[in-house]
Amino acid sequence: MKLKTTSKNLPEIIIIPMIDIMFFLLVFFMLGSIYMTEVKTVSVNLPNIGEGQAVADTVLAITIDENNDVYVGDKKVPVAEVGKYAQTALQNKPQAFVFLQTDKNSRYGDFAAVIKNLKQAGVTKFGIATE
Repeated sequence: MKLKTTSKNLPEIIIIPMIDIMFFLLVFFMLGSIYMTEVKTVSVNLPNIGEGQAVADTVLAITIDENNDVYVGDKKVPVAEVGKYAQTALQNKPQAFVFLQTDKNSRYGDFAAVIKNLKQAGVTKFGIATE
């Protein structure tokens, strides 16, 4: 006499679509994080001085354009008020960097005046942008 053997069909978990979704989410968050660190600045022609080091913890961007106008972010301000903006920005992150960029055709005196105002405001860490 033959015994009936019952075979249970166990459900299979197909993991290939889950792996595709995980890669999609990984790429989505990587590209999304790139745009979260964008700093508003004014476009200038930076001087080319060779190698430099990237700064990630930037709290404020200060720009001097070719007409020697000073911008904090994308807002035009007088040179004397740069320190006030820096103090306000550094209240939440006192160890963050202030990012300076100047057009290669701007005057050195304006650049030095911005640095002087930043030092008077208590800024100890700042980076200078180059090409």
